[in-house]
Amino acid sequence: MKANVAVIQAVRSQVDIIEDRLLHEVSLRPEFSSLNTMQGIGEVLETVIMLETGSIERLPALEIFLLMLDASKVSITPTARKRRVKAMPRTATPT
Repeated sequence: MKANVAVIQAVRSQVDIIEDRLLHEVSLRPEFSSLNTMQGIGEVLETVIMLETGSIERLPALEIFLLMLDASKVSITPTARKRRVKAMPRTATPT
């Protein structure tokens, strides 16, 4: 048990170092500044989203991008997830 706690503490300290470096080395572009207005998105996550997304101009519609990000307004319960999986049509598998 003590070994597990030590591993968790070591990993946490490494994550803190990486997050600090990320925030110091990368500056957030203005088009991503409103991301942290959504619940659960802070400085680190909005920076990661910016880095993974790249240029917004490459997206077909900004509204679709914003809908994908607005997960705070979507709530999927385990029951709803099961129903959605059952309702999905099965595709033929190649032989």
